[in-house]
Amino acid sequence: MRHTGSMQPMYKRDAGVWHQTRSLLYKNLLIKWRTKQQSLQELVLPLLLLGLLILISTLNPHVYYGGISTMELEHESRFLRGLGYTPITNITNHIMEEVAQEMHMQDHLEMFASEEDLENASLYEPSSYVGVVFTDSSAMSYRLRFPYSELPLPSDYTESIASCFTTLANCRAANYWYSGFIRLQSLIDAAIIQMQTKRSVRSEMDLKVVMMGQPGYVEVQKFPHALISIYLVLAFTPFVTFLIVNVAAEKEHRLKDTMTMMGLYDTAFWLSWGLLYAALVTTMSILMSIIATYTELFPTSDFIVIFSLIFLYGISSIFFSFMLTPLFKKPKFASTVGSMLTVVFGCLSLFTVLMKDFPQPLVWVLCLLSPSAFSIGIAQVVYLEAQGDGAVFSSLANGPHPLYVPLIMLVVDCVLYLLLAMYLDQVLPGEFGMRRSLVYFLKPSYWSKRRKRYVEVSSVYDTEVNGTSGGDESVEPVSPEFRGKEAIRINNIRKVYKEKDNVVEALRGLTFDIYEGQITALLGHSGAGKSTLMNILCGICPPTNGSATIYGSPVAEIADASEMKRLVGICPQFNIIFDVLTVEEHLRIFAAIKGIPPEDINTEVTKVLKDLDLEKIMTAQAKNLSGGQKRKLSVGIAILGDPKILLLDEPTAGMDPCSRHQVWSLLKCRKAGRVTVLSTHYMDEADILAGMSYLCCVCVCVCAYTSKLDKENLRGCCWTAEMMSINERCDSEKITLLAKQHVPKAKLSREHEAELTFTLPFESVDKFPGLFTDLDSQPNLGIINYGVSMTTLEDVFLRLEAEAEVDQADYSVFNREQPEEECDNASLDDTDQRLLTFSDGKSDAVSGHALWRQQFSTVAWLHMVNMFRERKAFVYTLALFLVFIAAVLVLSLATGNLQIHSPERQFLPIYLLKKYEARQRYATSLLVQNSSDSDISDFIHNLESQDLKVEIMKHNDYMAAAPHSAAFNVTGTRKGFKYSVAFNSTTVHSLPMAVNILSNALLRGLNGTGQIRTWTKPFDYQIPDSTSHALVHIEAIILGMLAAGMPAYFAMDHTRDREIKCRSTLRISGLLPSAYWCGQAAVDIPLYYLILSSMTIILFSFHTGNLLTSSNLTAVVLCTLGFSPAMILFTYVFSFGFARVQSNRDFFSVISMMVCVVTASIVQLSFVIDEFGLTRNLHNILCFLNPLYPLMGCLICITEATFLPSLHEGSILWKNLLIAVVAPYLHCILLLFMLRWLEMRYGGRAIKKDQFCRISSKSKPKLERNPEEVLNEDEDVQIEKARVKEALTCQSCEEKPVVVVSNLKKNYKGRREGFSLNKRRKVAANNISFCVRKGEVLGLLGPNGAGKTTIMHMLSGDTDPTAGQVLMGDYSTEFRRMDSPLEHVGYCPQVNPLWPRITLQEHLEIYAAIKGLRGQDVPGIIKRVVNALELKEHLNKQAKSLSAGIKRKLCFALSMIGNPQIVLLDEPSSGMDPKSKQRMWRAIRAAFKNHQRGAILTTHYMEEAEAVCDRVAIMVSGRLRCIGSIQHLKGKYGQGYSLEVKLREELTGLQQVALLHDEILRIFPHAARQESFATLMVYKIPMEDVKSLAKSFSQLESAKKTFNFEEYNFSQSTLEQVFMEFAKEQETEEDEVGSLSTTFQWQRLRQDASVPANHTDSIVHQL
Repeated sequence: MRHTGSMQPMYKRDAGVWHQTRSLLYKNLLIKWRTKQQSLQELVLPLLLLGLLILISTLNPHVYYGGISTMELEHESRFLRGLGYTPITNITNHIMEEVAQEMHMQDHLEMFASEEDLENASLYEPSSYVGVVFTDSSAMSYRLRFPYSELPLPSDYTESIASCFTTLANCRAANYWYSGFIRLQSLIDAAIIQMQTKRSVRSEMDLKVVMMGQPGYVEVQKFPHALISIYLVLAFTPFVTFLIVNVAAEKEHRLKDTMTMMGLYDTAFWLSWGLLYAALVTTMSILMSIIATYTELFPTSDFIVIFSLIFLYGISSIFFSFMLTPLFKKPKFASTVGSMLTVVFGCLSLFTVLMKDFPQPLVWVLCLLSPSAFSIGIAQVVYLEAQGDGAVFSSLANGPHPLYVPLIMLVVDCVLYLLLAMYLDQVLPGEFGMRRSLVYFLKPSYWSKRRKRYVEVSSVYDTEVNGTSGGDESVEPVSPEFRGKEAIRINNIRKVYKEKDNVVEALRGLTFDIYEGQITALLGHSGAGKSTLMNILCGICPPTNGSATIYGSPVAEIADASEMKRLVGICPQFNIIFDVLTVEEHLRIFAAIKGIPPEDINTEVTKVLKDLDLEKIMTAQAKNLSGGQKRKLSVGIAILGDPKILLLDEPTAGMDPCSRHQVWSLLKCRKAGRVTVLSTHYMDEADILAGMSYLCCVCVCVCAYTSKLDKENLRGCCWTAEMMSINERCDSEKITLLAKQHVPKAKLSREHEAELTFTLPFESVDKFPGLFTDLDSQPNLGIINYGVSMTTLEDVFLRLEAEAEVDQADYSVFNREQPEEECDNASLDDTDQRLLTFSDGKSDAVSGHALWRQQFSTVAWLHMVNMFRERKAFVYTLALFLVFIAAVLVLSLATGNLQIHSPERQFLPIYLLKKYEARQRYATSLLVQNSSDSDISDFIHNLESQDLKVEIMKHNDYMAAAPHSAAFNVTGTRKGFKYSVAFNSTTVHSLPMAVNILSNALLRGLNGTGQIRTWTKPFDYQIPDSTSHALVHIEAIILGMLAAGMPAYFAMDHTRDREIKCRSTLRISGLLPSAYWCGQAAVDIPLYYLILSSMTIILFSFHTGNLLTSSNLTAVVLCTLGFSPAMILFTYVFSFGFARVQSNRDFFSVISMMVCVVTASIVQLSFVIDEFGLTRNLHNILCFLNPLYPLMGCLICITEATFLPSLHEGSILWKNLLIAVVAPYLHCILLLFMLRWLEMRYGGRAIKKDQFCRISSKSKPKLERNPEEVLNEDEDVQIEKARVKEALTCQSCEEKPVVVVSNLKKNYKGRREGFSLNKRRKVAANNISFCVRKGEVLGLLGPNGAGKTTIMHMLSGDTDPTAGQVLMGDYSTEFRRMDSPLEHVGYCPQVNPLWPRITLQEHLEIYAAIKGLRGQDVPGIIKRVVNALELKEHLNKQAKSLSAGIKRKLCFALSMIGNPQIVLLDEPSSGMDPKSKQRMWRAIRAAFKNHQRGAILTTHYMEEAEAVCDRVAIMVSGRLRCIGSIQHLKGKYGQGYSLEVKLREELTGLQQVALLHDEILRIFPHAARQESFATLMVYKIPMEDVKSLAKSFSQLESAKKTFNFEEYNFSQSTLEQVFMEFAKEQETEEDEVGSLSTTFQWQRLRQDASVPANHTDSIVHQL
């Protein structure tokens, strides 16, 4: 048996990994080149940071110190202004008098009853007062109180000796000697010993103090040291950030999954990004290594070592980024986490820098984190540089943490991260993609894959029983010509998704076959499972149960077989595009992925560009394409390489009718020998394309039919007859009677003005000739034009949907209606009308001041809810507030402004070892040197009795005996020893410790009892006035800066409202501008008051002693009262300048803060250089010109007046302060006027007059004196212009149109294209005139760029017309005054104007309140709306979680609330499934039938125009081309009829087909054969061949009896065909004048051209 399936793909595919990698690498390079900002950051930031590091290392060089020899400290007599002590006892008096006498301070000795009194006395002489506090009754324990800055802090333990190398005065350990502390301690100790033992030891306690010597020293500055390692880690952060963004974005947009299904190897994907970034890393590593080794950064290090370290870290960063991408869904979040982890891991290495004895095993562990490894390596390089060795191969093992450790671990990290990235990518594929087992690499099948090859349709299918499914009435028997061609077999497939609370069954036991050589359509409502089934067939997600095979191979195996995947062309529901690549580049890259040989790529790409008419936009970047053009590109990618299998998920979604027809033609041309599966919402698409249709309803495949059988079996295959009467007084009852006389089951389905629509059953087709003959022969009936058309497949779909609803028992209000063919549509409309008449009486509505208050409170509530739910505003504001608190706290701590009491320290032998204790760091034995001629064993015994380890010095100097913390040198004779005390400068408290040990040894040697205990506790630090001024000044600047940056995060809702088009919709819904702005301000100003008050209270609380005065407080309160509203108004005014809130919010905040810092710095600079006049002038100018400055200026004035009163005249300071307080109030007035002007200029036309803002609703007409005369203007358009003129000039019209558009014109300044210097003016609308009568829905149709949206924008007031005028509602004319003003207009724009975090119910409540509905009526109205549009289950969902169809329903409901007199509907049903569209269309028909209101509707769906529009106007190139009822336009512009003849299978022989073809040509001489199927013949019949419908039907009935064919469909041209003709007109005009933009150019379709008769004959003879 010969199979049509034996056709091989056009090209021998050879998609090796390298071939794909090269193509993707080219793609990535193009993306990098075209995203220059990103690329520059990656390249420039590392070099900038490196330059900064070089600067830091140059400014902070390593300090090399020579050795310090052991030296005796000289006596320095320190003058003390006072010496006080407490408590007052005989013992303390005696001791202190002895001390004072010795120190010659008898006149300065003071006694205090308590320590608090002593502290207060020290405040008078804070720098030279000393206190002694005895802590026990025996006076053996005492605490010395010295000034805060004189001694080392008690909390210190050790110190770097670097300060001792410069001058001894800077050596903190020596400060105990130079401050007089040791002298006072030794005198008090001597007095205590004398009191205890009655023996004087003054001569022994007259100590010499020696500071031990130190060897040469290199000081590595810790801060620069840490900074260098962290900064170099930061240098590669942009690589991590942007690599994660790029890879994660491709995954988020499912581009990687789609490319994988087209045959992309995972290896090629990762290699393409890895190689690109490896090249960048290598380049940067070479540059950074050269710069680092040839500058002051690492001058002695080896280039290879530095390069290896940087390069390995760069490569590990690439793999680290790859590892993170599977863990996160959102690119921005993933990149933020990646950057933060890089910085945090890098900072962990600081422990190794700052901790002196960091354990080496922990270093190995830390190095598992590559940023830590790199940071540790750099820190080691800095250390080796400091030692003079540098990082060279010979020094890799030197230093505290050998450099070979991070180098080895970076290699390990690279391997580890790469393996983890590959593993996570397989087990965490994301939302789509095949998930592998956690232990997939342990399975033998993973390592022993067999190559899957393409298998032709096998004759094994021939052995199956044919027609087994014939018993199911929902399945049409398969035509014999397709038996044995089952290419895709779907068997009992089930797919279940598990959500948080429930299980969603997306597919429920699907079983059917898809045949080669046919186009198979999957139909179903949104959520029926079409896309899920397509994803399973594509291999993007696995089924829960069941199986699907393609040419005998399971889909799961195909997903792993590259050869099989390249046979499949996929067009998913989403667009497969890279924003910055051109159309041609997309096709070339995907051609390489699919394995098309390089030499054939040009041919294939050119062919696809030509087939889809993409040649004119082949050089346009994808981001500049329209939605339809992007979809065409996705289809083009799918058909590249002529794939055997095409899987298309809604391929024509978003395309205009011309583009759809173009794609349909292409698919029909390519279907022979191929398998084509498409899912669609367009019923006509399935009708035209599909040989087989599968209707999926509620997850189950309900039926499988060819489209013709669909209509016959499921719908009753009705005919629709439309008749145009001469006048409105035509007797419709007489016509209905005539119709029923011939066709008893005929029903009048619609009657509107001069048009009647009847539904005629299919079985009565033989009665049509008699009916049409009577219509032709009775002119008195008033019928001037009539036509017939066949039921659409959409009706079949809707019938199935109704069945599903019955099964689900979902009896909403619309489901209670009877089927359309059994009910009277008038009653249906009455039902809907009751539901959608939300408020019939205007008397119930709120108006005047009550309406203003209601709108005001609604906007305020909305703003508050938005702010609460969008946590970002709160988080950012709170973050800035916490930054202020932290800054004030840190500054206060740094300057000592916070009175934190100093700790105390007892001088215990902490630096000395106890007896038998092992050696420890910073603890040594006590060294004793005997330089006397006597035995000192008693002295040593007295030392050891204090539990100390004593060592006799055997060396000549302390350097040789080092290290030791303290030492005693005993000189003199036994009669009178002298003692020298030696201390180590690194152990800061070793000197007073040693003195205390010596005192206790002498006490024990004289048989004294007890122990002398000494503590140190400095007095609290007191901040001087100059420091206080600087501190408060800085804090004031920080307060002003952060306060200026806050409003951007909560007061820019206007920008967001404009961005999502809510502002426009609210305005046209009747919202008064003053209510909008006051509602916003009612929330923003109190919140800002709260923030400012909290910040100023915190500022004052930190400086209560100085700042907190009544005058200061009054000035700040008055300034804040004006500053808060001024700042909010300032933010409102600036919000007009921004288009997007997310990015501009941060931008405005940062700019505001920078302006504050710069202005404050300028003022302070003039103050520092003593230019007080300039300072005053700058202050005054900034207060008036800069609304951000006054609060900061006020605080600065208060600070200067408080702390530096002597530098200024009091009157000048107070004048400056007065200006700072008054200026915000002037700003408020100015900004209010500016806001009003901006609202009038850019806020759009107001519907109602705003009394508060004095904004008028009247729009002045912009009339052209001589409107351009249009040549060859259609007579209907001329009649419409006459009606418009009559409406404008009528003095006593009984009924005025609700909308009058007169000579409307709009010109746009075109953008410069390419390098062209001249701009071309584009006419978007040219002298458009029309009117809308009450109860009428006018449809505006036209191709893209025709001007429909421009008209809608001018009608809604968003755009001002260049000329002409728009009148709405009960307008006044030159001859007639307005009776009642228009309250509001219903507006459903093309973009959903919904707040993302507001629920569906809240949206309805908000718009009800804005439109003036009373609060008690709103719940009932909402209930009726929700029931009418089936929105009940979505009531509490936020808008961001609603589907596209539900959003459109909500927008329609919002436009209808409040019973608006005029409704503007801009593509209201886009994105809906047919059922939802039908529901909305019924609602629109009901809402406008017999109502005193009108609507204007734009749409791309011709069936929508036919369903709801009473008249349609078609626009072409900005002009009104025609206007009238649909039947009128069909009759006037229709190009003819279409004829479909379905043959019986037994009568498909060549002879019968040829004879039938001849008969059809006899009936219709100019008939053109359109399609060729074995059982279906399709013809296009021109109008001139149909002289009489009666005769035509009579002849067709006769032919049916003669040739015994099964059925026929004879239908009039559709509105879409009329539309297509006008679309071609626009294309012709644009071709003549040239394109003004990259929008799609219309092109005449080949299949619409007439096919010559002789050509048709040849086709028949070939059969």
